[in-house]
Amino acid sequence: MASDDGALNSTRLRHIWAPRESKVAELALDPPLPPTTPPTPVTDSEILNDGIRSLLASLAGPSVSPYLATSSGSSNSIPNLGFNWNVFEALEDTNLAQSAEEQAFAHIAQTILARFNEGDMPNSDDEPVERSDEEPPIDEPRVAAHEDINTEESHSSKRARTQDSAAMSRQWYPWPDRITCSLDILMHLPRSVFSQRQLDLFLWLLRVNGVDDVPSVSSMQQLNAKLQDLCGVETIERKGALGHRYFMNNLGQIIAQEMANIKVRRHLSFYPEDSGKKLSEAPQGRRWLHEIPDENTTPMARINERDYYIYEPAMLANGKCCIPTRWFTRGGALYAKSWDMEVVHDDETSWWRAIKGTQYEVAQGDFVKKFIDLSADAESMYKLPHPSKILEVLDPSTGTTSPWTYTKPQDGNRWRKLAKGKHVVSFPIWLYCDDTSGNSSKKWNEHNSFLFTPAGLPREHASREYNIHFL
Repeated sequence: MASDDGALNSTRLRHIWAPRESKVAELALDPPLPPTTPPTPVTDSEILNDGIRSLLASLAGPSVSPYLATSSGSSNSIPNLGFNWNVFEALEDTNLAQSAEEQAFAHIAQTILARFNEGDMPNSDDEPVERSDEEPPIDEPRVAAHEDINTEESHSSKRARTQDSAAMSRQWYPWPDRITCSLDILMHLPRSVFSQRQLDLFLWLLRVNGVDDVPSVSSMQQLNAKLQDLCGVETIERKGALGHRYFMNNLGQIIAQEMANIKVRRHLSFYPEDSGKKLSEAPQGRRWLHEIPDENTTPMARINERDYYIYEPAMLANGKCCIPTRWFTRGGALYAKSWDMEVVHDDETSWWRAIKGTQYEVAQGDFVKKFIDLSADAESMYKLPHPSKILEVLDPSTGTTSPWTYTKPQDGNRWRKLAKGKHVVSFPIWLYCDDTSGNSSKKWNEHNSFLFTPAGLPREHASREYNIHFL
């Protein structure tokens, strides 16, 4: 069948290019035309159009026709030339379920074919005018691949190039323009490998359809390298204790991207929550609320533009001083589990003692002076010992005292110095391991992959694909 179809196509091509008046009698495949009917010329673009339509129809599915029939049964565009392009022979006898990727390709092919049928895809020989003279010009930067551009010559067959490249670069930074941004996103769709060969084919498709400012493959690769350095995640090589090599992605960079992503950041919780008997999310669990060491929780709370850290003396609205040890939420408000403080006097001086067992809750509205402010006026205004003079901790359950070792009293919490005025939060994660085979054959060669999910996300978001990160 393949040889017969090839011979038929060859004969039809000769029929197209030979002079019709002298060759009609020699063609056995087609009946001679009446002498009063002039032969219909066929152009290169019509042959290309027919081939592209047949290719798109094969990608869209075996039941899709390359041409859209009108109510009279005829084609709405260039007539079918009758070529057999042999595009269905590999699939016409199979009926397998399509994968998600194959369905996506089929949908794209159907969409492009629909654009052909609507007549919106311009031919290379006769491209329609982009914008009429009656329409007002647009001042903002435009890209011809996606938006119409007003040109001086209303009947020009070539689109105008971007007018303001500097403004376009600012608008689409770090990409130079919209089309480059779209291509880069297409190349980096999660779990969808986009090869250099596919990119080359896609760029060719844009160019042959008259799209201006199409970047080259090399420029896209150079841009990808720059973006990787600017905002990518670094892969680090390590050597294990047993001498084996392994690789890991930079955890700090992944967390930084999560915190910068507004679609993720707004759903994250950084404080444990006291929800009573209700338990539906990770922050409401007993482990986060009671069992995790205090130093592993979020160490600070920003209240009225003041930063209060755990294990630092703070003054309350009633004039008492306390030491917050753990921040948590209840009903949307912020609270602190705190230790009481008492002043100890001797014959020469006085100092502070923290009472460890007397843990009580303080609402955020009761805090009035943070550690730094209290240090400035505790002695002069309130006649209290300086907050740095916290020397010991009393455990009422045993009646014993121990030296203060939670911070350096003169510096306060170490995170205050490290933060330099920034907001500090704890970022807990769910870490898990998946052992897979590193071989393409059936022989098992264990390959351990570590992945994590931000623990502060609600359950409905934690299982979403883009919230699971390969480490």
